[in-house]
Amino acid sequence: MASTKTRALDLSISARLTLVIVLAALVTALATGLIAYIKFADELETAAKKNLLALRDGRRSALQVYLGSIRQDLQILSKSHVTREALASFYTAWHSAGADRGEPNPGAFLHEQYVIRNPFPDKRADEFQDAVDGSDYSELHRKFHPWFRAFFLERGYEDIYLFSTEGDLIYSVAKRPDFATNFLDGPWKDTDLAQAFRAVDGVQKNDFQVFHDFEAYAPDNGAPASFIATPVFTSSGAYIGVIALRMPVARINALMNIATGFGSTSEAFIVGQDLLMRSDSRFSNSSTVLRTSVASEAVAKALKGETGVESGLDYRGISVLSAYGPMEFMGTRWAILAEIDESEITEALDRTAKFMILGATFVTLVVIVLGLAVGRGISVPLVAMTRATRRLAGGDLETVIENEGRRDEIGDIARALVVFKENLVERRRADAEVIRQRERL
Repeated sequence: MASTKTRALDLSISARLTLVIVLAALVTALATGLIAYIKFADELETAAKKNLLALRDGRRSALQVYLGSIRQDLQILSKSHVTREALASFYTAWHSAGADRGEPNPGAFLHEQYVIRNPFPDKRADEFQDAVDGSDYSELHRKFHPWFRAFFLERGYEDIYLFSTEGDLIYSVAKRPDFATNFLDGPWKDTDLAQAFRAVDGVQKNDFQVFHDFEAYAPDNGAPASFIATPVFTSSGAYIGVIALRMPVARINALMNIATGFGSTSEAFIVGQDLLMRSDSRFSNSSTVLRTSVASEAVAKALKGETGVESGLDYRGISVLSAYGPMEFMGTRWAILAEIDESEITEALDRTAKFMILGATFVTLVVIVLGLAVGRGISVPLVAMTRATRRLAGGDLETVIENEGRRDEIGDIARALVVFKENLVERRRADAEVIRQRERL
């Protein structure tokens, strides 16, 4: 321990000054950098949380508005004179369809004409307007189909359905295998669309609507489908059937996938009670609706009605920061999530840390140079004066005293040495005079 202190004391003033300055600069740079890093990390996480909350709330509000517009569309359609006329006319024409050809089952006849013999591919079956079979039904179809199809295309619905009071699907835009079948005792009586029909069938309320969440729909090869339905009445209030809409998946996806300005890895999506997605992930090349499970803690909390922001693993197994919350629509609760990869946040922190390290290194190098300069500026004249003092003490009165003109402590020492030198010279002269006087005696 004593030897360590001795070595430290043996260092030159220049070295000690430089060491003190460099250590002070390093401590200052490290402390400042660490405080700045911690503060920046906190601010970055806070900003990320605010952005995610804004994304979550923005998508939830937009979705609520859009789903509200779907309810309005259904209400407008149910009260439209076109819908009322079409239902009443199709109902009458339905029962006579195929009779002139000896076909006892009008549903089977129309299914053959508009589904099996439809000349358009499945995805374009709605383009078929007239079976040209001479039936009253086809004449009415040619009249009403362009109107419903225009609404179907403009609003992006997957399909529009008209049911008779007996449960027959007497009209649909898309003409899938469910068209012209009975939803009370036919092949699709157990589907969500059949349940939606039964839920509103005969309900004597103009504004009554029922919603069924997304499920795989067998008549469309198991594709995700969600339905909203309402009864239809004549202007005098007589119940004449049901109109239903198949929810527009593409429009919901487009609405949820708006994440511009929130980060390259951010996204917002919907999860149902079964923990399956209700909207597509923007990072997937294929649909994730009803195919991708999101069994995260954030989803569980949102489905319980809680809101918040927390870190965890997402459905891809990637660590994310997730803002979650519930959304209610006609008795169905969904979880709305907005997420961003934590790696995108830490990447910004890493860049900041590298910048701070480079900055601290540069500052330290500058301080070292300045410390050496300052130390040398102090030690060199001190060394010179030390040598001058030693030479004066040894009797060398020819010693040159430097730095006399400086206006600091070193200059004061130099001037004191000059006085000391002058006193020595004067004393030597006096001694010499005394010696000469003794010699004369």
